[in-house]
Amino acid sequence: MKILMIVPTPFFSHRGCHVRIFEEAKFLKKRGHQVKLISYHLGETPVGFDIERIPNFFWYRKTETGASWHKIYLDFFLLLKTFFVARKFKPDVFHCHLHEGALIGLILKPIFNKKIIFDSQEILTKHLIESNFISPGSLVKKIILVVERFIYRHSPIIIVSNGSNYDILRDDFNIKAEKLFILPDGVDPKALAINEHFVDGLRRQYNLENKKIIVYLGTLNKIEGIDDLLELSKDLKNIRNDVLILIMGYPNVEYYRALAKELEVEGSVKFLGRINYDKIYDYLALGHFAISLKMPTSEGNGKLLNYAVSNLPIICYDHITNRYILDDNALYLDYKSSSVENAEKVDVFLNKSKEELGVLSEKSKNRILSQFSWENSGEELIKIYS
Repeated sequence: MKILMIVPTPFFSHRGCHVRIFEEAKFLKKRGHQVKLISYHLGETPVGFDIERIPNFFWYRKTETGASWHKIYLDFFLLLKTFFVARKFKPDVFHCHLHEGALIGLILKPIFNKKIIFDSQEILTKHLIESNFISPGSLVKKIILVVERFIYRHSPIIIVSNGSNYDILRDDFNIKAEKLFILPDGVDPKALAINEHFVDGLRRQYNLENKKIIVYLGTLNKIEGIDDLLELSKDLKNIRNDVLILIMGYPNVEYYRALAKELEVEGSVKFLGRINYDKIYDYLALGHFAISLKMPTSEGNGKLLNYAVSNLPIICYDHITNRYILDDNALYLDYKSSSVENAEKVDVFLNKSKEELGVLSEKSKNRILSQFSWENSGEELIKIYS
C-alpha cells in the first residue's frame, strides 16, 4: 500500500506529536508499506524516512511546539507540494496529521479520490484558547471554529489519541461514533534498554548522589505545568532538602531558569535542555520518581507512558486523560488545590517504602506494556486503512 502522510509541522523535532508520526510511519514501513511524508522545510530526517519538503523559508526557524500565523503561507505551500507529489506518487491513502493536514487532504480529495484519514491530536479551537493564541470571544475564534467543524464533518475517518477527545467530538461536535477511532499513543518495548555506562556518566556529571530525584521530560510551557512544578518545588523545599527535580525539554529554558531563580529554587531544580528521542530512557533512568503537572487539555499526555515503562512512580494531576493512561496507579494531585497542599502530599509519597512504590510502578508498567504499545496501535491503523 502507498501511504502519503501530510505533516504540517517541522518534522522531526523530538517532541509530542512528532513521536506519534514517527512511530506510525516506522511501523507501516516495517509492515512493508511504502510511506512518503510531506513536511515543512525544517526538521531532521530520520534514517530510512522518505520526506519531501516545502521550499526553504529562511526567516522561519521555529521547531518548537506552538501556533503561529506563519503557518498560513507554510500550509499553502504544503498544499501545493502535496498536489505535485501525489500526482507522481499515486498514493492509496492520504494520512493527514493535525487539522491543517486534514484540510489539505479534503481540498485534494475531489482531484485524487483516495481515502482520507484524519489523525487528530487535539481539539483545535480549545487548544488555541488554552495556549492563549486566540481569545474565547474573538472573531478569529469563530472563524477557526467554522473551519474546524468543516474538517470534522467532511473527514470520513477521524483518529483521536484518547477517550476525552472522542467524547468531545461525539457529544459537542455531533460527530457520528462510527467514523471515530481511538488510537492511543504507545511505547516500543524494544527501545527500553538503557546504556548503564552512559547513565552513570550523567549521574556524575549532574552530581545526583544522595538525592531523591524527580524527573520531568517534555515541553516547557504553562500548559504542561512547568510554572506549577516550580511552585511545587518551592513548597517542597520548605518541607525537605533532599529533593532535586530534573527538568528536561524545551523551549523556554532560559525563561524558566529565571523563574526558578526568582522563586529561589535554582538549587532544587536542574534544567537539562532538549533530549533526543533515542536517549529518553537513559535520562529517565536518572530518576526515582517522575512528574507531570499538565493541566486538563484536549491533548494527550504521552510522557506518562515513558515514565511508566521506566519503572518510575508517577506524580500527576487528577483528570480524565491521565486516568485513562494510568488508571489508579499514580499519586494524583488536585490541580485546584494550593501548591502547599500538593507539596505535603508529595512529601508523604516520597516517604513510602521501596516495596510499596515498587508495586505501584510495576502495575503502571504492566498496564502500559499490555494496552499502549505502538505495535497494537499500528495493527489497528492498518485495519482502519483497509
